[in-house]
Amino acid sequence: MYYQSRHRIIPVFRTVLAFGAGDTVKSFTLPVAVNGVLSEIDIEVPIWTNNPDLTVTLERPDGTVAWTGAAVAKGVATTYYAQFPDRCIVGGETLKATLNGAPGGSGGSIYISPFVHT
Repeated sequence: MYYQSRHRIIPVFRTVLAFGAGDTVKSFTLPVAVNGVLSEIDIEVPIWTNNPDLTVTLERPDGTVAWTGAAVAKGVATTYYAQFPDRCIVGGETLKATLNGAPGGSGGSIYISPFVHT
């Protein structure tokens, strides 16, 4: 998916992370061919049966945690802008979504959309 800004097209890697009733961690890895600057991450969290908060981390290909976002409550959509200490993306980074407890019920899906200026 792409977002058309005034002067260029920005790739958006929108991903759905489906959590089951007992799941607490899901992740996805950006394509290795992606190089650029991470300008924002959009996150949409469903209304879970239980009340876990979601924390998103950005990990480098070597496993180093480059950024951890503030916890997001259920039923909330949030955007992180330019809050990243090292916004350069070299490809192969992983975005990991961690719930502080199981969602319960039938689970649900989290939508994460990183915008990378290439």
